[in-house]
Amino acid sequence: MHFKTESPLGPLGWRHCKNAIPKNLIQEIKAELSEWMTIKGSPKKGLVFNDIDRQAKQFSNCISDFQLSLQKNLPCLPSVYKLALSQEIKGVLEANTGWSKSELSPIHNIRVKYPSKYGVSPFTTVPWHQDYGATDPGQSNLCVVTAWIPLTSTDSHNGGIEIMPRSTSLGWLEHRRGESGPEVKDEIMKEVLNERRDLQPIKTKTILGDLILFDQYTLHRSLINSSNQLRWSIDMRYISSGSESGRPGMWHRNPVVGECVNTEVMSLIQQRQNLMDNPETTIRKRVDSN
Repeated sequence: MHFKTESPLGPLGWRHCKNAIPKNLIQEIKAELSEWMTIKGSPKKGLVFNDIDRQAKQFSNCISDFQLSLQKNLPCLPSVYKLALSQEIKGVLEANTGWSKSELSPIHNIRVKYPSKYGVSPFTTVPWHQDYGATDPGQSNLCVVTAWIPLTSTDSHNGGIEIMPRSTSLGWLEHRRGESGPEVKDEIMKEVLNERRDLQPIKTKTILGDLILFDQYTLHRSLINSSNQLRWSIDMRYISSGSESGRPGMWHRNPVVGECVNTEVMSLIQQRQNLMDNPETTIRKRVDSN
């Protein structure tokens, strides 16, 4: 505990931005995901979302390996960055944070959450935590906003996220590495909930085109997928232009939100991935330095 900055999203620390993403941008991601899975050996039948689910279910015997492979292949999915750097995202960030110019942080992910009958993966089902924990402990003057962008409709049944409004006022809480990923320490979570009766969780419900914004201190967790469908999402972190990125040295510069996704931008994405794949690279995370 307890670094604090004023949240760019106000005292609630989060916003539900409805119908913010054009569906054609999401469809482009689905099409590239389908092509990628076809190359990996899962044939496709059309490009509707259920076919992508069907393709991915063929890798259900090795979910962790599939998720890692998906993450490593972000440089092969330019559509993800076309969405992440789109004019629509630029408008959403400016309207909700006041940032006139924003940049993409190197901390970002693509995730697929399988139905719980296939097993619960630590990659996608995470207890209460704060995204500040994923940042480099050497950077303290941070103001990072996460955009959680589901690629299908979500709710508490199919593995949506749960948010704790107003928890941004708590500042940084001590975390530990649990079996399902980083989480606020049990004793601290109990203390917070006992002292702050105004903190009541909200289970989010989204439709295609929605996104959820929350700041670095807002408590949130990923719920179990009890449905029969897969839940796909990307989570991108953004900063005001010129600010600390949360993870220095990952690429030559931060891509600017609103810029064209061209060869130069994708070379930055590849640079980031090459560094992460290098066995000599140590990625420092605040959650590991309590």
